[in-house]
Amino acid sequence: MTRNLTLKRTCLAMASLSLVIVIVSVLLAVANRETPGVAGGGPALSVLDTAGPSLPPEVASRPDMQQRLADPSASRLAMSVRGKDIFVAKGHDNTICLLVVEQDSDRTTSGTCQDISVLGNRAILLVVSDAAGQTETIGVVANGFTSAHAAGQSAPVRNNAFALHDVQLQDVQVSGNGRTINADIRTP
Repeated sequence: MTRNLTLKRTCLAMASLSLVIVIVSVLLAVANRETPGVAGGGPALSVLDTAGPSLPPEVASRPDMQQRLADPSASRLAMSVRGKDIFVAKGHDNTICLLVVEQDSDRTTSGTCQDISVLGNRAILLVVSDAAGQTETIGVVANGFTSAHAAGQSAPVRNNAFALHDVQLQDVQVSGNGRTINADIRTP
């Protein structure tokens, strides 16, 4: 009888331990949500899950795009602003790339790729200028941010991207879900 009681206690203890392991595993999975399709995970970017347009073929086929991007055809158009198409793409080595393609005949392209983990506490930013000296500060942020602010301007975040006009030297703040972050200005 004592032996049966000891066996029952052992089974109960093992079942309890198994339940604790399952609960901890679930909690860790939720805390470390991964971006679909990005090895190693990171903050979520819903724009990458859309069926929107990808980089134009004449841009996607360029050798530098082939080297930077994991799959140029999986890039997504986040928004267009003042003659520029803004794309978000998965890069190599757990990076996210921000690409700005001019709507000119040459399809001039600027871009930057950074580790996806930076999106946990700031934006990936790129400052581009045109021949007239006008600048756009363009950024990519994780899901949940709704607006960007700098130099008295405000811009909505659409498809994880935003653009602010002529604020190259200003500190950009991005807000959403009761949270505001300061973003470092990064140029290539």
